[in-house]
Amino acid sequence: MKKIIVISTFFLFVSISGYSQVKHEVSVTYGKSFGGASYTLLREGFLMGNSSSSLKKNNTIGIRYFRSLRTHNKLKFELGVNYLNGTLEIKPATTGDSIRDAPHYQNIQLFSSPVYLNYRFWKYFFLTGGVLFDYQNSESHTYSGIGIGYGFGLGARYNCKNCFFYINPKVERHLFFSKSYGLIEFGLMAGMGFSF
Repeated sequence: MKKIIVISTFFLFVSISGYSQVKHEVSVTYGKSFGGASYTLLREGFLMGNSSSSLKKNNTIGIRYFRSLRTHNKLKFELGVNYLNGTLEIKPATTGDSIRDAPHYQNIQLFSSPVYLNYRFWKYFFLTGGVLFDYQNSESHTYSGIGIGYGFGLGARYNCKNCFFYINPKVERHLFFSKSYGLIEFGLMAGMGFSF
């Protein structure tokens, strides 16, 4: 019994000391994007003469959590929650009728949860990418839905003691595995945070 207690205590201390070497970071983000909504993988049929869309007047806010891996100090898990609020300009397929061909606008909201790997290289740069879990809501069911997407980006970061600042140009393809039209974002995200 004493051996079990000693061995358990030893593994507990090893686990705690290993855990204390893991660096945690939290940041808040703000971003702007452009792009459109696109045909997704799980929709049936083939579209011809389809309308086009474009993301206008949008803002994205979010929070990110980073956790360094014990085995690799340049590689981190990156988890977060983002909220995008914007306007989607929809241009119908051309019919030759100026009234029917006029664009119309819909409000669009997107809640996205990225699960990324973040890899730092050189001194100030990083590469990030992974999977997105999305909920997209608009005035039309065509542009609303739940699904999985993907994203990646290349950014720069500056550390100042326990604080850090970064800028991250990104590409995100939302609702890729869904039956709805998913937003494609080409954007720029800026963040500031602290390490603990």
